[in-house]
Amino acid sequence: MPEASAPPKHNSEWWRRKLEGNVRRDEETDAHLVHLGWLPLRIWEHEGVDDAVGRVTAALATRDHPRALRLGGQRMAK
Repeated sequence: MPEASAPPKHNSEWWRRKLEGNVRRDEETDAHLVHLGWLPLRIWEHEGVDDAVGRVTAALATRDHPRALRLGGQRMAK
């Protein structure tokens, strides 16, 4: 979960519970997806496109996926 720049000023207890619930839900979802053979990745909207693409490409490379290519068509090193 990304860190907020500042804690909420209003309804802080509600937000704390909501965010903790979101974290639990995401952990349960990840565990279920891993059980099914998937590799869950979360790309947050504040991440740069290049960083996000790099993370996805690296994840594909760890699984020897044929689309794990760098720009220019060279296979990524493990």
